[in-house]
Amino acid sequence: MALLDKARRRRFFSYTIRRQFLTIVVSMSSMSLILMIYQYKVRQESQLLTDATHQLIYEQNGRSGNLVKENGRSVKLPENNQFMVMQEIEQLAAMNKVEEEKHSLETNRTKIISKDRNGPLEGVVAQLDSEDPMEGIVRQHFQIGNRIKFDYQHPYIINGSTICKDVQTPVLLIMCLSNPGEHTTRHIIRTTWSSITRTGRWPMSAQTYTSEVKIVFLIGKPWTRDVGKRIARESATYKDVIVSDFNDKYTNLTRKVLVGLQWARQYCPGFKFVMKTDSDTFVHVKNAIDYVKTVEPGNSGVVIGSTISKAAPFRRGKWALSEENYPFTRFPFYTSGQTYIISNNLALKIVDTAKYFSYIRIEDVFITGIMRVVLGGRLIDLGNAFPRHARIYPSTCEFFGVKKISETNINDEMKYIIWDLLQKPRQWCKN
Repeated sequence: MALLDKARRRRFFSYTIRRQFLTIVVSMSSMSLILMIYQYKVRQESQLLTDATHQLIYEQNGRSGNLVKENGRSVKLPENNQFMVMQEIEQLAAMNKVEEEKHSLETNRTKIISKDRNGPLEGVVAQLDSEDPMEGIVRQHFQIGNRIKFDYQHPYIINGSTICKDVQTPVLLIMCLSNPGEHTTRHIIRTTWSSITRTGRWPMSAQTYTSEVKIVFLIGKPWTRDVGKRIARESATYKDVIVSDFNDKYTNLTRKVLVGLQWARQYCPGFKFVMKTDSDTFVHVKNAIDYVKTVEPGNSGVVIGSTISKAAPFRRGKWALSEENYPFTRFPFYTSGQTYIISNNLALKIVDTAKYFSYIRIEDVFITGIMRVVLGGRLIDLGNAFPRHARIYPSTCEFFGVKKISETNINDEMKYIIWDLLQKPRQWCKN
């Protein structure tokens, strides 16, 4: 009996040792993998601090699951073969470097919009869409038909019909996309950069903009009854909210923008330019207004933003496009989606014709790329005046002077910081 107990104890001890050893091995492997990804992420973030183009972007708050961002699009690391994926990411980085070198050469051939230090955008480089090899291909493939393929005529829960009642022909209509629950963020935007729509004043400027700008917060269907009640109170107080009856989720982003443009056509048709922006941005409204006043849209209309060229579609993941919806290996030139501006004539054409095309959920590609090309609109690239990609460390000092229109990844606290700094003399920022 004693021998049997001893043998059992020996087997149990051996099993425990093996299990602990395997646990340690698995833990070490996981830690090694995490360390590799973290080290790679640190190297790339370090590069971002010195590389003005920020071509390879990673998540701001560390690795989210196995997601990283490249060219503003999330790429999911396969669970079973992450070591090979690291090599693929290295290859993507090399490709991005080559593309950026090409972009740099193209930029050197562009013209300066204003050499006057008092001009609307001092020293900002602008580039018209030329030599885009995809334009003819896209225009030939995406023909305007007569059959409606998707409908964005959603009823309004709050229609905001009086928003433009006092200013019927704003130079700039700002359409800020917001989630239903972002009550605090909307309040902060109202007290910082969008306060110009109520006061008509901008820090350090003697000019009055009361009759030149309007802002609307575009929101989808509230998630809960309580959220809906809070939004209704916001609308009654500030009269700057539009709520439409569609599910407010990422895959409906194109739909959301089209709903906003449809609203503009119905309730604020006299706008000259419409800006699409997100709730995590800070907009230098004065710079935006001063710049669009210098732009002549022409008969075909114009899109203004930060151009992305030679981008390729993803076939899997959050930004996936099927080959049926988009059969080509490259997109036409388009603008980064965090902020862009469209002239009235082109925006109204987009509202009229978008319903005749299959739904493409990558909003910036569809609106500023495909639809612009199909309708013959021009593209003006203002480079770093707009967000080029989802930057991790935006600088508050970039909003001083006359070089910046918008930046993204600006949280609520940073909005206050930028707004406070704009009230101070320029020596706060040496650059």
